[in-house]
Amino acid sequence: MIRHALAPLALAGPLAAAPTPPVFQDCADCPRMIALPEGSFVMGSPPDDPERHKSEGPQRTVSVAAFAVGETEVTRGQFAAFVAATNRKTPDGCDTHGDGMDTTSDLDATASWRNPRFAQTDEHPAVCLTWQDAVDYTQWLTKKSGERYRLLTNVEWEYAARAGTTTTHFWGNDADQGCPFANGGDEALVRALPPFEAATKRDYEAGYKEARMVGCDDGSGFTAAVRTYRPNAFGLYDVSGNVWEWVADCHEPAGKSPPPASPPGTCAARNVRGGSWDDWPIELRSADKHKSPPQTRRNDQGFRVARDVVPGIEPAVRQPGF
Repeated sequence: MIRHALAPLALAGPLAAAPTPPVFQDCADCPRMIALPEGSFVMGSPPDDPERHKSEGPQRTVSVAAFAVGETEVTRGQFAAFVAATNRKTPDGCDTHGDGMDTTSDLDATASWRNPRFAQTDEHPAVCLTWQDAVDYTQWLTKKSGERYRLLTNVEWEYAARAGTTTTHFWGNDADQGCPFANGGDEALVRALPPFEAATKRDYEAGYKEARMVGCDDGSGFTAAVRTYRPNAFGLYDVSGNVWEWVADCHEPAGKSPPPASPPGTCAARNVRGGSWDDWPIELRSADKHKSPPQTRRNDQGFRVARDVVPGIEPAVRQPGF
């Protein structure tokens, strides 16, 4: 919970109803990628959305060039391959959920991507990574594959996450119907971290009217393995929930347009998108956008990669009704 706290979702239904998306992979250790067609979409949330943040407006129609995007968030196994190949030093210290007695995160000096304070496999999304960790991973992929990898921009991220939808979430307007699609702060989180439900209630009573748990059970208390839940219409998994995703953009006040990919050291905060395993419905919306200092390491925060598309890769075209 980038606001200051953390929350989860529960196990989704089978994926058989979703058609297999066209994917490609540049190398054995590279993420599976989906090539998205150029297009346009309405970015942001409408003024009458009761959960709207100022940074989500004004709504505007945006055009997007074709690009490729990771089918999933970068996994722990994929990040481990980068660490091993580059002999990268990854210091300990990560913000975690702590004891769950409140909805704020606590710095754990010994937590890390190897030990985020919950069990993971190599198929879970990598967490406890800084913005620079994510950028350096994309640069390693670029050298390894000969193709240009990078982080998504805010515009690309929302275009990919919405996948042609205009609803609050890619599955519709009701967050409580989202457990087949997303791992957020729900009944499964409460089982894993019982005090969190009471902490959320205290936040609501203190004036945070958006403070509420997702009203279903997705089966995952903390992070879930990628591809656990149903994908959106572009074939992308976990664009809502599981972990927040670093994007290239600097965070800017509402009404300002940051450059699509500012260089390191030029901004105090970067945007993160998508919400996570410990988040309330407000933070799982497609338009939701938060900021995080680039040096931050959190156990509910990871990333997804983008790649410049190349001729010969067929863009993903999937029909609504996934």
